Amino acid sequence: MENKNSKEIKVEKTDEGEQNLKKSKNAEVWRFIKFLLFSISAGVIQFGSFTLMFEVFKWAWWPSYLVSVILSVVWNFTFNRKFTFKSANNVPKAMALALLFYVFFIPASVYGGNYLKEDLYWNGFIVEALMMILNFLLEFPWQRFVVFRKSINSADNKNSTDSVNENGEKEKFQGKLGQINYDAIKSDLECLEKSKKMQSSHQVMPKTSANVGRTVTSIKEVQTPQEHTKVAAPAPAPVKTKTKPSKKLGQINYDSISKELAELEKLRRSGK
Repeated sequence: MENKNSKEIKVEKTDEGEQNLKKSKNAEVWRFIKFLLFSISAGVIQFGSFTLMFEVFKWAWWPSYLVSVILSVVWNFTFNRKFTFKSANNVPKAMALALLFYVFFIPASVYGGNYLKEDLYWNGFIVEALMMILNFLLEFPWQRFVVFRKSINSADNKNSTDSVNENGEKEKFQGKLGQINYDAIKSDLECLEKSKKMQSSHQVMPKTSANVGRTVTSIKEVQTPQEHTKVAAPAPAPVKTKTKPSKKLGQINYDSISKELAELEKLRRSGK
């Protein structure tokens, strides 16, 4: 029986792993398709601006290309950050990493393209198209694995307790509390805090009540000295209130809940 159960567990784990792998591949393919579509729209902007300056304004090839590629880069970075990679990380930092790529690419492409156009007499539009294709092939891996590697889908998880792994997949925070969300944990923690306060107050109340009872007894003894029977005022019985934590928490103690809540809070803040 144990062997059968272990085999069934292994099969379930294998199926779950295959499903996660398939989802990861599909997400990566769809991410590439979106990057391709936005790159095409950026290419339209680049080609249109290049044509305007090269044909209408009669600029030389290299300044026409330089202005057009800068416009394309700004467009492509803005939309891919928001919609393709869904990144919520520090924008200036992401822009700095993106510019690091173009610090090398733009001078190299300007020099190489100008050489093809002026020295080898290639058609200016063919050279422009070649540089656009080269830019696309190099830009995607740079943004995917350098610029947005640790922040993919972080915009979707900014206000949740999910973390994001390097494949862009959501990972639920795993711990003693399992899949319980942040609000439930906070609610249960408040419940336990109230319970602790009430328990501490009930431990003090019986002593105070007893002192009051003894004071009343001494007063009665002074007022009625002829009576030999001591009549003591009954001390009020402490009120017992039962405040049970949520059933979800079971036997998890207060300290472990506080620790889990602090870790979840760190995850929430790291997404901002």
